[in-house]
Amino acid sequence: MASAQKTWIGGTDTNWNTPANWSGSTVPVATDNVVIPNGFNVVINTDTFCSSLNISGTLTIGNDITDRSVTVSGDVNVNSSGVFKSAGNGGNALLMRGNVVNN
Repeated sequence: MASAQKTWIGGTDTNWNTPANWSGSTVPVATDNVVIPNGFNVVINTDTFCSSLNISGTLTIGNDITDRSVTVSGDVNVNSSGVFKSAGNGGNALLMRGNVVNN
């Protein structure tokens, strides 16, 4: 399956799993390249998979109650304006096969 780009457009809430927050109105799947633009706050509220992450906004894994995991088959790029953080008690996980680039 070919990779597609899914860009966060927000507008509904901050939840990753809300389809209306994404270009194409569908939540990213394991083959998608995910882009979080500057100025947006996104909370991963479910275990999720993607091909790559490009973060210029703020991306938070989990919350204070529930631990979540993010599996990325490629690279994670955190740009100069980007923040990638874990919420809660530290039980969240980032699983990846690529590199982390922190610009």
